[in-house]
Amino acid sequence: MSALYEQLRAAGSDRERRAITGEVIDEMRLNPHDNVANEAYFSLCDRVINNLGHTAVGRPIDYNGQFPPMVSAFLVMTAPRVSGFLGAIHALPKVRTAIEAGPGASAIFSVAAAWRGAHVVGMEINEQAAECATEVV
Repeated sequence: MSALYEQLRAAGSDRERRAITGEVIDEMRLNPHDNVANEAYFSLCDRVINNLGHTAVGRPIDYNGQFPPMVSAFLVMTAPRVSGFLGAIHALPKVRTAIEAGPGASAIFSVAAAWRGAHVVGMEINEQAAECATEVV
């Protein structure tokens, strides 16, 4: 069970959920070599993906440039990539709108931009990954 998933589900309001998510994202940005926050977020994505009935972890035969949701999340959730992107997002002056092309199942960069106050539009061609990203967000 994902402790972060359960914590977010138990939160009483959107404000509490945003605060919890914000703490995890800040921890990922500030301490990229401490994998606790990375693993918590990845675990959240894994729980969402499984709850939605998506379990494929291998590359499908009809690949067509689309990764299954768990593969997508795994590729994104590497410490150097996460800390680099989150650092860049936090270094920007406040923006009103952000577009993420291919947020995958984790949508971590969309979540981080939204947490900073931006209206975010994510464009994902993989329907399963889009469904997972929507649930994560």
